[in-house]
Amino acid sequence: MRAAVFAVLIGGAVAAQAQTQLTLEQYFEQVRAQNHEARAAVLNAQGAELRFKEADAPVIPELYAEYNRFDRKLEQNSTFAQERVEGDQWKTGLRKQWTFGLQADLYFNAARSNLTMPAAPFTPFRYTDYMESTVTLDLKQPLWRNGFGDGMRADMDANRARLKAEYLKAKFALKNILLRAEDTYWNLVSQNQIIKLQEENVDRSGKMRDLMRRKYGQRLVDDVDSLQALAAHETRELELMASRDERASVARQFNTLRGLNTDEVNEILQPFPGQELAKKFAEKAGIAREDFLSLIEEARSMELKARSSRSSIQPKLDLVASMGSNGIDGVTSTAYSEATEIRHPFWAVGLQFSVALDFGKIHDIRSGYEANRRAARSLAQNAEFTFERTYKDLLSRYGEAQRRFQKAQELEGTQTDLVQRERQRLINGRTTTFQTMTFEQNLAAAQIQRVKAQQALVQFYNVLKTFEVQP
Repeated sequence: MRAAVFAVLIGGAVAAQAQTQLTLEQYFEQVRAQNHEARAAVLNAQGAELRFKEADAPVIPELYAEYNRFDRKLEQNSTFAQERVEGDQWKTGLRKQWTFGLQADLYFNAARSNLTMPAAPFTPFRYTDYMESTVTLDLKQPLWRNGFGDGMRADMDANRARLKAEYLKAKFALKNILLRAEDTYWNLVSQNQIIKLQEENVDRSGKMRDLMRRKYGQRLVDDVDSLQALAAHETRELELMASRDERASVARQFNTLRGLNTDEVNEILQPFPGQELAKKFAEKAGIAREDFLSLIEEARSMELKARSSRSSIQPKLDLVASMGSNGIDGVTSTAYSEATEIRHPFWAVGLQFSVALDFGKIHDIRSGYEANRRAARSLAQNAEFTFERTYKDLLSRYGEAQRRFQKAQELEGTQTDLVQRERQRLINGRTTTFQTMTFEQNLAAAQIQRVKAQQALVQFYNVLKTFEVQP
């Protein structure tokens, strides 16, 4: 006896544990954590956000170093010329480019050379094994092509806009997955409600069938009334079977979205949001959606790329300057000090100019870039226009769904009153079985219609929530 009681208690505890409540937020957490597509969207958004500074790569300072081993054999035209030069050369420096176009390269260059001289009674060279070192600062300022960094800034902004578009797409992909999950959640809640209503309808039709059987056995009604009640009961049972099959399909989709390989949903879901469904969404303030914003950013990136490319075909006019100091000595430290202490300075300033000579092709290319720029601007304007139209259309459809849901509630209340009165009339013998079952069928249809109107209202509500600004 004790074992039986213990087994019952354990079974009750297990059943209670299996019937835990699963809120919508908890379901979202499961989808984020266990759905592979959702995890990929989260990682893509994180990756794109971390890569925002990739657009600044052209202006990041760069430390570099070079090393060469050289060996040059030379043709002899004089007994005083070296026959061979060999040695090592290394260079290290720091490069930097600024957004206003200036390029600077500060480097230290050193070369150890060993000269092989021909056999001769004397040589004019002071050193045959010496170190030559140079400290140099090279500057270049574009004046026309990429003038004062215009093309480079446009290219950087284009890359920044492209990366932001990638980030927004990944963020909206996650939002879209969660939207599907929310629709599935409320769809399952709706299916549970529909099944509960249809179970009640089956129960009522079963009682009606049993009542008609008793009355037929008492010869109070015709067999037609009994058959009508039986047919109505079987119809309600068939509707319940179809709803259970549909619920099973929704339950599988529900579990698939949260990464579970099972067909059953044992948790208790939260009821439909009541006051939330009456929420008034703003006309436009605080409204945005990542997919439309990404289209705008892509169009902006295209426009900036066109501007950058248009700058790259301009004539080239650069102001260049070079300054520094050099040193040469057989002793390495002496050569280094001569260069770093600026004992032997040098400088040079000049201009560099080049221009493409096929002016017809350059004109066509320039016109093509200008067309691309205008097209990108039109795409951005179209994205903004489509956003406004889509949001206003959803606001209108949400209001219509609210009115339909309210009307469905009123219809269900009216049908409920009618059924209650008609059942009493049937008991009193003041109406027919067919008439009562017709009212019962109308009530069942009104109940299902109310749940579906409620489900449609939630779906529009969920889509409108995707337009809310989120951090």
